[in-house]
Amino acid sequence: MDSSSDDELEQWLEEEEEIAAADDDLYISIALLAEAEEEEKRNKKKQRGAIPGSTVVPRDRRRFRMSKNLFLRIVDEVESHDDYFRQRANAVGLLGATPVQKIVGVFRMLAYGVPADNVDDVVSLVESTMNEAFKHFVRAVVEKFGEHLRWMTQQVYLL
Repeated sequence: MDSSSDDELEQWLEEEEEIAAADDDLYISIALLAEAEEEEKRNKKKQRGAIPGSTVVPRDRRRFRMSKNLFLRIVDEVESHDDYFRQRANAVGLLGATPVQKIVGVFRMLAYGVPADNVDDVVSLVESTMNEAFKHFVRAVVEKFGEHLRWMTQQVYLL
């Protein structure tokens, strides 16, 4: 090989290295931009509430727990006391809400102080059914467990 072809080859190799380095820089830049966009998405606060930019007051996140056996005992006692809580078929033959569904909704209303229309996401029952279940539940508990209940004292009213 002559020196001119060696020079051309060296020049061509240098150009290829420069192009490869530029491509590497481009790929690195694209990767950094993509990573920055993902980080921005993770850190961006989600819009909450109906009005953009409005502040939402955080709710108390306490969770009230009860043993499964106690809950099922209450369900059985209330179901045996009031026929409203029995699962029945409607006119078409489809089964209605289960006693557990109704009583879970009632317990959520009592424990968290939420209205009946807020528990429909959890138990899939409409507001009117939950209100009716609430009334039946309170009557059944007072009639069935009344001897174990105590009257509210003045201290409870002050809380």
